[in-house]
Amino acid sequence: MLISSTDELKKFCDTTLRDHPQYIAVDTEFMRSYKEYYPKLCLIQIAYSNQKCIIDALEENLDLSPLNNIFYNKNIIKVFHDCRQDLEALSTRFSQSPSPIFDTQIAAMLCNYYDNAVGYSRLVEQFLGITLNKLLLKRSDWSLRPLSQSKIDYAFDDVVYLYQLYGKVYKSLVSRKRLLWFFEEMQSIEIHKINYDTIFDGIKFFSDIAEKDILIAKYVIEWREKLARSFNVNRNIIMDNQSIFYLIRDIACGKDANVIKKYVREKYWKRLPLDKFGVVEDKDYQPGVCKSVDYDKSVLNVLIVFLYSLCYENDISHRLVASKSDLIKFVTQGTGNIMNGWRYEFFGKHVESFISGKSDIISSIKTQGPSYLSILARLTDSFSIK
Repeated sequence: MLISSTDELKKFCDTTLRDHPQYIAVDTEFMRSYKEYYPKLCLIQIAYSNQKCIIDALEENLDLSPLNNIFYNKNIIKVFHDCRQDLEALSTRFSQSPSPIFDTQIAAMLCNYYDNAVGYSRLVEQFLGITLNKLLLKRSDWSLRPLSQSKIDYAFDDVVYLYQLYGKVYKSLVSRKRLLWFFEEMQSIEIHKINYDTIFDGIKFFSDIAEKDILIAKYVIEWREKLARSFNVNRNIIMDNQSIFYLIRDIACGKDANVIKKYVREKYWKRLPLDKFGVVEDKDYQPGVCKSVDYDKSVLNVLIVFLYSLCYENDISHRLVASKSDLIKFVTQGTGNIMNGWRYEFFGKHVESFISGKSDIISSIKTQGPSYLSILARLTDSFSIK
């Protein structure tokens, strides 16, 4: 069913509520522009039992509010695969995210060892034995109308098989006793969560950058992100990373905060409280907080090998457990994601014991699965250890 009118959508939603499905599969198609921050929602697909529909979100006269009764219904689980981008696209038209949600990608990675984030096609093939050709229309322009039959089929495939996946992946969680881990993981999903430290690490600053200048750089990065959302423009249109580098270099050379006007268009820098720069040293600057800490790379390598081995042995994806930055943060600061919740119980407590000298995790690295040498050979690609 292709839905392009409010009446059609109301009828579908009324039927869904009468059917009382325990869960429905939901997916979206959207377009991203290099000029805009937010994606443009084009389609919403829903499937359950023998019902399925494609909703044309670009139809000007279509009121999407009837979906509220489904999306916010606590008795209907909304099943997504890799939900963050879908939730981001939906956030442009809905005031809050659907709830409750079940992400098959996260669930599968808690129950199977994958080197990377597992894609929808791989799960469909693994659990249902069906091969999908997702590359054929991956780069399609979903804003074009009318929709071709191939696009319609593609869009339906994304929810019809997703609906079938739910039961199988859910059973895997139950059989491996990881349902509580999954619930914990779903509670932590934030669709607009930005890792500012990762962005900062991507800017090649001079080696002797002062700690207070690092704070200023991180402040500018965060300001840029908030402004990009406010104006719905690509962050690099406001200020690219190279300009941030030159800005911090100028400030380090003694220029005041007004130098930012050289790198940012007026309508943007006017939204930046320049007096913030003057307060950094007095209020926010704490000696040693931002200072780069040296650490033993061999210790990090051992932790990564142990992570691979432990995850392989227990059928869980290492990328879901910890990243390189998570491990570095623990080695240098004793904190991080691996010290919380299920990650601590599964992995963090072993690392904590090893770092404190109470145990030798090297002896617990299993011989089966990825060998020590094969893991190290892949570190450059997956963790960039040098």
